[in-house]
Amino acid sequence: FSTSRAIRKHLFDAKKSDSFLSKTITIGELFKKSILIDDRVNIDSDKRTLLLLEATNFEKFASLQIERNFFTFLNNSKYIFTFYEELSTELVSIDELKLIDVYSEYEEHIEILHYAYKEYVKLLDKHNYSDKIVEPYISKLNIGYVKSFDEITLHVDGYLSRYELRVLEDISQHTMLTIHYNSTPYNKKMSNNFLNIGIEIPKSSHVEFNLSSKTITTCSASNYKPNVEVYSFNQRLLQVAFVKHSIAKMVQSGINAQDIVVIVPDEMFAPTLKNFDTENNLNFAMGLPINRSFFIRAIDAYVEFMGEQSVKNADRLSNYDEELFKTISNSYFESVDSICFTDALSKLLNSETNESVKTIVKEELFYFAKLIDELENMKFKELLHIFLKRLKSRTIDDVGGGKVTVMGLLESRGIYYDGVIIVDFNSTYVPRKSQKDMFLNSSMKKAILLPTSQDRQNLQKHYYYELINGASQARISYVHNEQNSPSIFLSQLRLDDVKRADEDEYAQILFEKHRDSGSHNRNIEFEYELKSLTLSATSLKSFLECKREFYYKYILKIASHVIKDEIPQEYEIGSLIHNALQKVYIKAKSFNSENILKNEIMRELFHECKDNILQKFQLKLWEKKLDAFVKNEIERFKSGVSVLHVEQSYSSKFCGFKISGRVDRVDVLDSRVQVLDYKSGNYKLYTQKTLLNASDFQLEFYYLLLKENYEVEFCGFYDLNSGKIVKESIMSEKLERLKEILNEFSTPQLINFEMCENLQKCSFCSYSKMCGRA
Repeated sequence: FSTSRAIRKHLFDAKKSDSFLSKTITIGELFKKSILIDDRVNIDSDKRTLLLLEATNFEKFASLQIERNFFTFLNNSKYIFTFYEELSTELVSIDELKLIDVYSEYEEHIEILHYAYKEYVKLLDKHNYSDKIVEPYISKLNIGYVKSFDEITLHVDGYLSRYELRVLEDISQHTMLTIHYNSTPYNKKMSNNFLNIGIEIPKSSHVEFNLSSKTITTCSASNYKPNVEVYSFNQRLLQVAFVKHSIAKMVQSGINAQDIVVIVPDEMFAPTLKNFDTENNLNFAMGLPINRSFFIRAIDAYVEFMGEQSVKNADRLSNYDEELFKTISNSYFESVDSICFTDALSKLLNSETNESVKTIVKEELFYFAKLIDELENMKFKELLHIFLKRLKSRTIDDVGGGKVTVMGLLESRGIYYDGVIIVDFNSTYVPRKSQKDMFLNSSMKKAILLPTSQDRQNLQKHYYYELINGASQARISYVHNEQNSPSIFLSQLRLDDVKRADEDEYAQILFEKHRDSGSHNRNIEFEYELKSLTLSATSLKSFLECKREFYYKYILKIASHVIKDEIPQEYEIGSLIHNALQKVYIKAKSFNSENILKNEIMRELFHECKDNILQKFQLKLWEKKLDAFVKNEIERFKSGVSVLHVEQSYSSKFCGFKISGRVDRVDVLDSRVQVLDYKSGNYKLYTQKTLLNASDFQLEFYYLLLKENYEVEFCGFYDLNSGKIVKESIMSEKLERLKEILNEFSTPQLINFEMCENLQKCSFCSYSKMCGRA
C-alpha cells in the first residue's frame, strides 16, 4: 500500500471477514527490502549536506547564486539534491540533457551541476556511502527476499518512477506481481509509463493486471458520479465551523465518524482546527506542530532578542528563565563543541512539561551532537539556527484524539471514506505549485520525459478526484475575497453549483462553546449584582460606557496585555512622569527652588527610562513642557502648600457600595486637603448640560474616599502640559448624579452586557478582537 494509514484501513476492513490476514507493508518498505547495495552505508541528511558542501568547493559554483556558507547552504542544498534525485529516479543522465535543443539556455548551470555531481559521487565512494541519487546504478535485487513471497499485490495510487518500475519488473521475474490501479483523467503520465512497458490501461477504469505476464486480469469502468456540496466563505476561520457542521450532518445521515476525513490542503490550518475542537472529535494524522511547545518558544525568544534587543523582544524574553538566558548569551557568538551545546539546551529542556516534546528534543540532540563534531568553528548562534530548523520539522503524535481524521492530501492516498470534507479549495493550494523546476523548465523536462510541473499538479488532482468520487458524501469549502479565489479545478470537476455560506450562522456554531468568553454574535445577559464588586471610578466608567468591556475585565477577569513597542505610547510616558513625581515627593514634601525641583524631576525621569533612546527623546520634549508645572509648584509651596500623600490607596462606602481608589497626590494647606490627579493627556470635563451622560466620576470618588478623614478644600486635575490645576466645578451636582446611578443598580438585576455603540472607543480597547471590532 502507498501509506501506513492505507494498511490500517485495509486490516480494519479485513477483520470483518473470516479469513487469514496477508502480510501487509508499504510500497516504500517493499523497495527498501528488495534492494541490496553491497559494502555501503546509507548516508544521513546532515552528512549528505556536508559532503555536497565539500563537493561544491570550486570557483564556478558561485554562478548558481547559492551561498556556500553552511548556515545558508543547509536551506538551499535541497534544490540541488532534488535535481539530482529527479534525474536519477527517472534514469536520465546529465549527459542526456546536452542532446536537447533547449540545452544551450541552461548550458553553464548544467555543466556546473554536472561537475558538482561527479565530485559528490567521488566523496560517496571514498566514504562508502550510499545515496538515493546513485542507488539505481549501484543496487541489485534482493532475490532471496522477493522469492520469500508466492505473490505480491501492489496498490498503485500515485506515481512510480522509471527506476521503481524497473525494480518491479525485476521482482516480477521471480514471483507473481499483481498491480491494482485506477486510471482517471488526471494520472495519464502513470498510464503512459505502464504503456511503455507493454500494458495499455483503458481510460477511467479500475484494472488489475499481472506484471509478470503483462496481462490485464480484470477491468471495470470507473464512472464519475460525485455527491458534492460546495460552499464559499469570505472569512477563512469560519471554515472551522463548516467542518464542525459537516461532521454533524454526515453523522446524522448515518455515516460512522471513523469513516469521515477532513482534508487540509494547507496543513498549517490544522492547528486552527485543533484549537476549536472543544468536542474532541478530531485526530490529526500529520501530528501537532512542536513549535508551540515551551521549549521552542523559549529558544525563539532568546534568538529574537539576541538578534535585535528591542523593547518588544525584551518584553517577550521576560516570560522565560533569566539565568538560562545568561548561560546561552555568554556563548551565543562563540565557537562551541557538542558537549557545551547539548548541556545548554538540556538545562532549558528541564522546564518543558510535555514528555513527547522532551523525547523528540533528546533524540534530535543525540544525532545533532554527532554532526557538531564534524563542523569546525561553528558558533553557538549558527548551531542553534540549524538545530531549530531540524526540530521544527518534527511533529508531536496526536494521542487521545477523536474518531474523525484530519490529514493532508498525500496521506489520503489509497483510502476511501464515506464522508469527505475538504477546506481551502483555493487556487493557492489546489493544486499546489511544484517547487522542483529550479534548474530545468517544463519544456526541457517534457523533452526527456521527466515529470513536469503540470504532471505533478495533475497527480494532486487525481488524488482529489479519487477522494471525492469514492465518497457517498463530500463537502468542499473555499475562501473568496479580495486576496483569495477558488481553484479552477472546481470547474474541471463540474462543481459549479456553489452556495454562499451564511457566515453569521456559521459564526454562531464556531463560538457556541465560547459563549462565556464573549462571542460577539451572542447576547450576554444574566442577573448580576454590581454591589458584589468593590467599585472604583475606572470600573464604574467601564460599566457605564461599555458593559461588554466591563464583563471581560471585571467579571471574567481577563487581563489585557499590550505588547511593548519601540515607540513609547502616550500612556507610557505619562506613567514615567507619575512615577518620577511620586519618588520626588516621597523624598521631600515641598521645594523652594525651581531649578532644584526641575533637576530632581528630570533625574528621576531619566533614571526611570534607563537605556531606551526613544523614551529619552520623548522625555526631552517634556523637559520644556514641565517648566510651567514647576513654576506653579514653587508658587504653591511658597503659599504654604505641602505634599501630604502620594500614590496612596483609600477605601470607603457610598450608597451601600464598597468603593476604592488610588490617589496620585494629596496636598495640605491650613489643615484642609487638596486632592490632585495628574493628567499628561486629554481628560473630560462635564457641564450642567452634559451631566446626564457623565461616566467619569474620578474626582467624586476621591472626594468620597477622603472626606471622612479630612476637610477637602477641592479636587482637581493637575494638567502637566499647562501646569495648571483644573478644579471640579460641579462637584455637588456630579455627586447627586453618581448617587442616582448607584441607586439604579443597588439591587441584583438582569443586565445585558452589550457592546457599546461608540466605535471610536473600540479602536483603543484591549478587547476589540473578542468583540469582532478589531
